[in-house]
Amino acid sequence: MNNSSSQAQPGGMMFPEPVGWCVSFGVLAACIIAGNLIAISVLTRKRFLRRRTSYFLLSLTVADLMVGTISVPTYIFQLAASPSSDNTFVKYIKASDVFCSLASTFTLTIIALERVFAITYPLQHRVSTKKLYYILVSSVWILAGVLSSLYFFYNYKLLDHDVFFYFMLITFALSLFIMLVAYIVIWIRVTKTLYLDEHKHHGSLSATDSFSEEKKSKDRIELTPNPSNGKSRSSPVSLRKFKGNKLQTKALTGKDVERSRSRADSEKKLALTLFIVTAVFIVTWLPFQIINIIVFRCRKYKLFCIPPIDVIYFCKLLNYSNSFINPVVYSLRLPDFRLALKKIVFKKLRCLLCLD
Repeated sequence: MNNSSSQAQPGGMMFPEPVGWCVSFGVLAACIIAGNLIAISVLTRKRFLRRRTSYFLLSLTVADLMVGTISVPTYIFQLAASPSSDNTFVKYIKASDVFCSLASTFTLTIIALERVFAITYPLQHRVSTKKLYYILVSSVWILAGVLSSLYFFYNYKLLDHDVFFYFMLITFALSLFIMLVAYIVIWIRVTKTLYLDEHKHHGSLSATDSFSEEKKSKDRIELTPNPSNGKSRSSPVSLRKFKGNKLQTKALTGKDVERSRSRADSEKKLALTLFIVTAVFIVTWLPFQIINIIVFRCRKYKLFCIPPIDVIYFCKLLNYSNSFINPVVYSLRLPDFRLALKKIVFKKLRCLLCLD
């Protein structure tokens, strides 16, 4: 939700030109553009495009880049020029601000839901196609475009201001609620998985204790070590599954176990990274939404409680800073992202040295 530009931004500003704030927003815009251009160059590499979750990260990065190229510069224009709120150009740039905000919010929401699906139904998640992810990403942008168009309905008096404000507020609150519930579910599932893995680890040391409960049913499982043939360093384990009187055997090598653990660790780390991204989003966006509500209520009931202008500017700066923090989180939390980033930097440096 970012109808904030129309709520917290005072029309026809009666203050001196806020040069310091314009410089601060300008520096932030440059950092957002540079950081997200680098992130896009990394996420569009073949290694990342093979991972379907990268499509969501790429979508979020594009939304962040739009904040740096459109939202922040136009906000600086509003600070410096103080144009009339009836200006058509101002209406378009405020609508674009709403659009970028909704695109980021919906992308983070769909990321949270995708992680729940990946951890709750891992087999179905692995066989899901890239086409599904294309559809989900496209749906996020289409929905953001449709909802941001409501800003024009409000500006041209086709939609009541209160209806528009509360609709955007509910949209943001609902998205936030879905994210929180999703990550609570993820935390519960991961905790349960770790608990079961720990018991399986202890159970593998004693097959009799581990599968004592299975003997009560017709279907039972036995885990026994295979004799070493001297040709392999690893000591395979035989998984013996009995279906009635029929024996089914599957060999589980040390590599299989290690691969399974590595995949699980990777999923957990990715889920934690995305949770950090979502938490940063909440921390940086929530203060300005609270300012929005305060300003809205004060103006509606003609109360003298509008926050100081510097508080509004600071919250807006914090709001936009989220678009710069995301690439920083990727580089700190994702080893593959960090490795690809180093390769790109070294390649650029070699090119510069060759030119010299």
